[in-house]
Amino acid sequence: MRPTLIVGVLLILLGIFALVSRAIEYKTEHDVIKLGDVRVTAKETKQIPLSPILGVAGIAAGAVLVASSRKRT
Repeated sequence: MRPTLIVGVLLILLGIFALVSRAIEYKTEHDVIKLGDVRVTAKETKQIPLSPILGVAGIAAGAVLVASSRKRT
């Protein structure tokens, strides 16, 4: 397989993921109180929003790469 075809397919898949999920969630844990051996921690969920434009751009760029790799064959 050609590298441009692989990158194109990956961009299409990432674009679809960005359109479907709309955000990437991750969890952080940090100390609230630390007093000697006693520790109180808090877990917090944060989100990175993904723009639908990002998904469409990924799909379009992937389609261009797939099409260009097929023309060279």
